[in-house]
Amino acid sequence: MTKAPTGEIAIIFTDVEGSTALWDRIPDAMHKAIERHDELLRRLLVEHRGYEVKSEGDAFMAAFAEARDAVEWCLQAQRLLLTLNWPGLLGDQPESSTERRADGSLISEGLRVRMGGHIGRPNHRKNPTTGRMDYFGGMVNRAARISHAGHGGQIVLSQVLSDRAGELHDCTRVDLGCFKLTDLSETEQLVQILPQTLADRCFPSLRATPFRRPQIGLPSLPLLGRDTESAELLQALRQGHRQILLKGPPGMGKSHLARSVTSAFQRETSLAGIELTLTDQGDLETVLTQVGSSLGLPLGKLQGSDGVEAQIPHAIRAQGKAIILIHDWDQLEPLALGVLQRWHDEIDSVCLLFTGQGHPDSSSFFTITLGPVDADGAVDIFVDSARRQLGGFSPSAADQKAIAQMGEELDGSPLAIRLTAGRLKELRPNEILNLLPHRLPLLANTQAQSARLDLALSLSWEGLTEAEKNLVQSMAWVPAALTTNLIHALIPRAQRWSLEQIRQFIHNLDNRSLLVREGEEAGDEPVRWSLLKSVRRFVKIQMGDASEIKGIYTRLSEYLLPQLEPKIEGYRDARRAHVRQLLLHHLDVLVAIGRSNVGENSMRATLCALPILRDRGDLSVLRDLLGLDRLVQIKDKELRIRARIARFKIASDAQDHGSSLREVESAQKEFNNDTCINLRSDCEYFIASAYARLGQDNIAETMLSDVIEKNRGTGDRQCANAMNDLARIRIRQQRWKEAQSLYQSAYQWFHENGDSYGAGSTRANIGILLQTTDPPQAEQCFRNAAGLLHQLGSARTELIHLTNLARTRYLQSRYTESRRDYESLLSRWMQLGQRIMSANCNFHLGCIALLEGRSSDALPKLERAQKILTHAGHREWAGMASGFLAVVQGFESELTQAETNLKQLQQLLGTVTSPAIEGLFHLCEAGLEMARLEATPKIESQTKLSLEAISRTLKDVKNRFHLETPLQDLHQGRHEIEFDLVHLHKFLKERQRLILMAESLT
Repeated sequence: MTKAPTGEIAIIFTDVEGSTALWDRIPDAMHKAIERHDELLRRLLVEHRGYEVKSEGDAFMAAFAEARDAVEWCLQAQRLLLTLNWPGLLGDQPESSTERRADGSLISEGLRVRMGGHIGRPNHRKNPTTGRMDYFGGMVNRAARISHAGHGGQIVLSQVLSDRAGELHDCTRVDLGCFKLTDLSETEQLVQILPQTLADRCFPSLRATPFRRPQIGLPSLPLLGRDTESAELLQALRQGHRQILLKGPPGMGKSHLARSVTSAFQRETSLAGIELTLTDQGDLETVLTQVGSSLGLPLGKLQGSDGVEAQIPHAIRAQGKAIILIHDWDQLEPLALGVLQRWHDEIDSVCLLFTGQGHPDSSSFFTITLGPVDADGAVDIFVDSARRQLGGFSPSAADQKAIAQMGEELDGSPLAIRLTAGRLKELRPNEILNLLPHRLPLLANTQAQSARLDLALSLSWEGLTEAEKNLVQSMAWVPAALTTNLIHALIPRAQRWSLEQIRQFIHNLDNRSLLVREGEEAGDEPVRWSLLKSVRRFVKIQMGDASEIKGIYTRLSEYLLPQLEPKIEGYRDARRAHVRQLLLHHLDVLVAIGRSNVGENSMRATLCALPILRDRGDLSVLRDLLGLDRLVQIKDKELRIRARIARFKIASDAQDHGSSLREVESAQKEFNNDTCINLRSDCEYFIASAYARLGQDNIAETMLSDVIEKNRGTGDRQCANAMNDLARIRIRQQRWKEAQSLYQSAYQWFHENGDSYGAGSTRANIGILLQTTDPPQAEQCFRNAAGLLHQLGSARTELIHLTNLARTRYLQSRYTESRRDYESLLSRWMQLGQRIMSANCNFHLGCIALLEGRSSDALPKLERAQKILTHAGHREWAGMASGFLAVVQGFESELTQAETNLKQLQQLLGTVTSPAIEGLFHLCEAGLEMARLEATPKIESQTKLSLEAISRTLKDVKNRFHLETPLQDLHQGRHEIEFDLVHLHKFLKERQRLILMAESLT
């Protein structure tokens, strides 16, 4: 029996959903069902070292000394509850009915058990009656409330319990957001965790109040002249329409109407409101960032099976009902529009409200078309705008008549009417009317209406002072929302205003309808403002001098860079989440500064954006920003060296190790005795690392040893990095103990210094060392490493560790699992634009298809892999792909192409000294001969000779490389390609057996 745990423990509560009703309707069946339920949970408690605190009716309370055991108990219980032989009557009840997928597989069957828990240090004492340990206190109450928040078949945990459990095999986690639990004052971040096979279970919103229900901000200006459209939209929302389109030409107030009505509807219904503002771009990344941020999701990783994209549907369901307001849907890229449509189709509780000039498929939309406001509406809008700017304005009858005519002249555009009211300081309404060009016909098409909006903008523009115009022009070139401080920074120092003047300026622009407020002030987050899209377009046209634009980006860089540069170092340690959020917020501005060619500040901005862009895999953007044409303009030696090192990192990410070595050697030439001392050790390490990756171990070994010796005890990160690289060389030299010792020392340094990135990567290196001798431990290392990098938002490095995990399963002939892994990884590597790693996945998928007897499926994948690897100069892996491709083509009766690829592999033998490649060539040669035997029948004596030659080849290769020895009994230093020989040899032996069987029958 498990001993009662004390100290920090995990508490799990379980309960059967709907059990009261089931006991009432089918008591006999429930008696049997509960017996089976109890027996399963108790058996699993023993297996997972859990302690049964008590059970009341169909509810359990269990305690665990280890968080991992607690969570694995929940996961295994949900898996096995689905396999129990439940009484037949349960399937007829709504609380326990059977649910299946389209392919017939089970999603739910039998009793639905909700499970939830928390971790902490509860009070404890023995129950004098039962003699069992009991637990009580705030931590236990919190665990009970978390469990109660969930639904049958769902596992809900506190974030801290989920994190303490570490990376777990075959499960999915979803961040549900922050919630206020019943009767508890402190909120709790909740996580849903389910077995991978049950990840598509859907649940209602939690029985808890979302702490941060996203809101669509109420516009700062009243909605006037739109009573009919406002009532129509509100009625559509109340009636439950889930796709609504507000359409009309620019300036008709579509966004204003949408914000006004949805914010009112939110207060009426308490639904979540999410707003997408697409000023310049509507790509998928922008959509995921804005929606994820609104829902309070961590933005470390956007796409993939456990990224923000996958978590958003769960977070929306957890909120209950939600409305997503998409301004200017015309900006959306097809991929982003498709994701929004998928959310609509999958989540019954979400409504999409689009504004724009139309929609390619609006037949399924509830559509409201905004036309001109009437004369009364025009007067109301003009008077409101005038009073906001002048403090008081009472129009005479003549004024009202002029305003009504003005509204008609401006095609009833609310925005144009507000803009013209900005001239009321200098002109009366009839004088403003006389400025409008009566000669333009009142055409009811978008082009004419856009022209009239530009006319109104020009009138409003003329009412600004030169200083105000200059500032608005500066704001138009900032590709992000603006804070008061950022607007202040755009003003040249000689003209710098006080913050109070800036606030008054923003207030005036808001009153003139030139600005729109994005969100409300919350905590440390200031209010942000954006220029209207039509205003931004108009203002940019007024500004033709490129030197003025350079001045804007210079001032932006002078404001942002001193804030961001000192914090970049925190990107690798415990401060990473904060630093990443800061960089993400300013990323568009940093990239814009980088592209603006404002001298050294452009390069400094690029280096600030570098960590985020590398994590995302945006190598093409970085190559553009770090081009040699930009590098030669830099006079500051240290900055030039840092740029060279950045180019080294980009080349390394692309696995172009020759280019990476050239870059870092160029950087080293910049050094002299009195400059850039702080970068010297970095550069020395990078050169050594590049040599190691190029396979020049003799040079690399000496250089890495020097780096370690120089920096030992200094706290320099490159000492630990050098240990990692030297360990890889020791593995190639079959010096296993030294390699393991180096890895452990590196891991200890990273762990003690809070460098999660380095710790995760070193953990993965240990996994590679154990890949054949202890596969389960290796898998655990890769999962832990991927988990650490996922938390840090480093998508590229996380995928490298997951690719190693897939390779480990492949080496163990777990083809179904590894095929699923590689298929998922292929799409994610392609999203990051990583062609080499995509080719790696295609190669393995082709090998798996061949080994499973699906050579027709293997052919296109191996062809793609071979083409990319050959073009990239990866000779050994290109040779591998050519060899496997030759075998596949042979068995697919493409003998001519097969012989061509075999010759390519043979040519590789002349350029590399690799026994493994030689062994591969002989195996492929034997495979091609088998294919010839199958394709072209020979006389008996020739067949016999061919089979004898094939047998000799297979035997020679087997003996030379110990191919039938269990992997775990072989040393860790086998050449990586030798492991693939094991699988190919096994496949060819089976094919040979079939040929011999066919010959004997003949």
